[in-house]
Amino acid sequence: YKTHIRNEVYSLVSYFRDCGYTATALHPGYPWFYNRQNVYKFFGFDNIYFRPDMEISNSDLRDGYVKDRTAFDFILEDMKKHLEEGDGKPYFNFTVTIENHGPYNYKTADEKILVKPSGMADSTYETINGYLYGLRESDRALGYLVDKLKALDEPVVLLYFGDHLPFLNADYEGYRALDFNIGQGKGVEAFFHNYETPYFIWSNDAAKELIKKNTGSVPVGDAPQTSACFLGVELTKYLGFTPSPYFAFLSRLQESLPVVTHYYYKQDGEYVTEEKLYAENRQLMDEYRKLQYYMMFDYN
Repeated sequence: YKTHIRNEVYSLVSYFRDCGYTATALHPGYPWFYNRQNVYKFFGFDNIYFRPDMEISNSDLRDGYVKDRTAFDFILEDMKKHLEEGDGKPYFNFTVTIENHGPYNYKTADEKILVKPSGMADSTYETINGYLYGLRESDRALGYLVDKLKALDEPVVLLYFGDHLPFLNADYEGYRALDFNIGQGKGVEAFFHNYETPYFIWSNDAAKELIKKNTGSVPVGDAPQTSACFLGVELTKYLGFTPSPYFAFLSRLQESLPVVTHYYYKQDGEYVTEEKLYAENRQLMDEYRKLQYYMMFDYN
């Protein structure tokens, strides 16, 4: 965001706009943070909202960050306004919430979520407890959002994911205190624990009926392990939409390498380094890197 995106970039926003959607972005932080005020324009959003665009009171904040519940109310109101006053186009929204972002050692927790283990340093405990308290509040806000979407007659699909692990102090202090296997140079499991976050795709009843017409069934159960670059593929497949050429390529790459990182790849169910990739998969990765370069620097 801060160093590479300086021109229009093809993205999931581009895809949904090409499908006829109005695309809206919300980040309840400040526009300068990670250069979002410019990057979101390069992504092609029609409407972009930041904290200054929201009516915020002290009750909407937790330790200076806008609460997820407040952000979700803004989304719901914006979607309602679009449906009532818009031009009939469907609505796509991308929101990055911020309530439970670190640092957690300064977070205010109104109660103890974690019973303090014997021998744990006070500073470590405050960090972990601050994170867990915020996690509970975010979970409650998510439940509130789902309940509101569930009650709508308008078909709605929600893709929810975490973009990175919480920072629990330097040198993985909080994780080590919880005996969590994480770190660099400690094997495959520890490597993935550095980066792995949960995601899910959910739809209300109205959307389920449309998806059944498009695909014959609605996927249920555990979502497949995959990389963040493939979340757009997962969403378009879930919806039964025809992929763009770029997403069709990503789908082909995902079939061969469902997990792609800067070091490990998941090939035939096993994690391997690049030198152990099959020749055809190395070629796919080479094509992917060239596509990324073109889209980032030569698109215009």
